[in-house]
Amino acid sequence: MVAANQDAADAQGRYDHRVRTRALEIHTRSARGGFLYLLAWLPLGYAAGYFNNAPWNSTAITLVLVLLAWIRMRSRPPKTDAAAQSRWISRYVLICLATTLIWSAVQAWILLDDMAGVQTRNTTLMATIAFASVFAHLYTPVMRLALAGIVMLLVPVLAILWMDSAEPLMAAAMSVFSIYLVNAAYRSRADFRRRLDLDDALRGQRDQYEKLSQTDALTGLSNRRTFAETLNGLVREAQWLQGAGVALVLLDIDHFKSINDRHGHVIGDEVLRRLARKLARMFSADDVMVARIGGE
Repeated sequence: MVAANQDAADAQGRYDHRVRTRALEIHTRSARGGFLYLLAWLPLGYAAGYFNNAPWNSTAITLVLVLLAWIRMRSRPPKTDAAAQSRWISRYVLICLATTLIWSAVQAWILLDDMAGVQTRNTTLMATIAFASVFAHLYTPVMRLALAGIVMLLVPVLAILWMDSAEPLMAAAMSVFSIYLVNAAYRSRADFRRRLDLDDALRGQRDQYEKLSQTDALTGLSNRRTFAETLNGLVREAQWLQGAGVALVLLDIDHFKSINDRHGHVIGDEVLRRLARKLARMFSADDVMVARIGGE
């Protein structure tokens, strides 16, 4: 039962660490990404004359992009449990995709605008390719965000290009590039997972070494060093807090040497292990330490 509880706690710890890492990674990689859409839209809108020809639409796009970029930059992952961090990731994904949806609409508007010049169309396509590449290579800690961003950016473009009989070569090139980006996203995701697995392995080894330095190898109880450090700390705390106390119980096995002499050290070690398990079950409270400080 104790081993099962420990395994469950270790599994929960690994899960919490992975969620926390995903939240921190996606925030670090994309916190200021919303401003890139704004920097792409403003010079394009002014150069193409949209702020003169469609001032209300252009101003609305600008204000929404500014608002979403500010919300995205100010949104930080919580330093609480994994459940709260998972909820934050879901909200953050929606914020990022809202910005992407705005740009996707801008891209469709320009491609469908007969007044838009070739240079304007090509500029927006280059920006869309760049944004989709960012999703494929940087946003894969949250795979649903990476794939949704690629789809939102490229599917409308592909639909419009394939419907335009004058753009078959561009449509084919964008289709091939879309397939490449999806594959790149999955490769990037695999690399991220391998990094998490390696991090888990290193943390597990660290915890194991720390545990070995604090426990008795035979019984699994706290060792003499851990006992001494804990006892000294409790005594200092009791001295500082007037009225507090510390209880200490010492016990040994009578005539333990005769067990080893009569039955052998293998049986003697098993006796110690069984006694240790029994004591650990009897004194399982959080404020109680069971330790082995001597040969017995």
